[in-house]
Amino acid sequence: MQAPQEMEFLQSAGLGPAQIMLFGLLQVAGAVLLVPKKTRFAGALLAAAAFAVSAVLIFLQGNMAFGLISLLPVALAGLIAYQAAKPKENNS
Repeated sequence: MQAPQEMEFLQSAGLGPAQIMLFGLLQVAGAVLLVPKKTRFAGALLAAAAFAVSAVLIFLQGNMAFGLISLLPVALAGLIAYQAAKPKENNS
């Protein structure tokens, strides 16, 4: 499934079809890894990295307002990573 606007955006940022496919696969991998608790930390880091790349590309294209808004998913993924990395409390 391709989003035409996202494809245009990534192509205008200089990414070719193979790079766009790899970027999409990394996004999907991050999402899948977020589900199980054992891989949630890795998934959150991967998702944060993908969101950060998108935000940087948005900033490089000069869209500062949307770039700032695009940092919100980076922060949320970071929060998930932080929560996943916290030691679990032992209630015994």
